[in-house]
Amino acid sequence: MCNCLQLEKKPDDYNEEDLKLVKDYEKRVALYSSEWERYRKMLETEFQKVSQTLKVRKFLCHIHSLYYLLPLDYM
Repeated sequence: MCNCLQLEKKPDDYNEEDLKLVKDYEKRVALYSSEWERYRKMLETEFQKVSQTLKVRKFLCHIHSLYYLLPLDYM
């Protein structure tokens, strides 16, 4: 964060250097926000894949347990 924002300097009192620092700070915040959003979406997609895999595994385990509950003469 630039010093002019930390010192609670009034925007009317900003000089050219302060304005440059504020613009640079705003660009970095926008970049970090977009990177954070991209990472969040990536994690969300990965979560959906893992969740689906777990559902399939749970289903297969259920089928497997049902198979072993069948009487031996069923086949």
